[in-house]
Amino acid sequence: MAIPAYGRWMRYDSAASAAPETEQIEAVLDVVSPAETLRRANTCLDAGDTEAARALVAGALVRWPKIVALHLMRARILEESGSRAGAMAALCDTLEQFPRSARTAAALSRVCLRAGRLAEARATLALADRLGLRADRRAQLALAIDQAAGDGGSASRPREL
Repeated sequence: MAIPAYGRWMRYDSAASAAPETEQIEAVLDVVSPAETLRRANTCLDAGDTEAARALVAGALVRWPKIVALHLMRARILEESGSRAGAMAALCDTLEQFPRSARTAAALSRVCLRAGRLAEARATLALADRLGLRADRRAQLALAIDQAAGDGGSASRPREL
């Protein structure tokens, strides 16, 4: 697996270990901000390399555990890795840690929607709304939930949010 670092790619042998070596994570994080970590993780996800994205975000969370965006990226990586239940659990944990995070509640609502759990999607959307979710994002998510419910509540692929 390759981990992007300052315009070059660091090699990481995933067969050698289930987790990246501490030195590899520290080498990447020595010069990286949370925003740069998120950008690099997005680049990895765009390339289909969820393991590299996971390694970047795991290291960043050790260094910056109070950055909500890193927790949201962790949940996204879990979902894109095929663990929707893991993503939901991660978002629930993040919501417990950051109970005023409208973005976290909205992300949980989107994952619930994609899982076809419309009641939970509506409940977490209502929470996000109470926490101050932007009106345009609330309207978009509410519309997607309503469209899924119009399909009999079993939306196989609701509009991607």
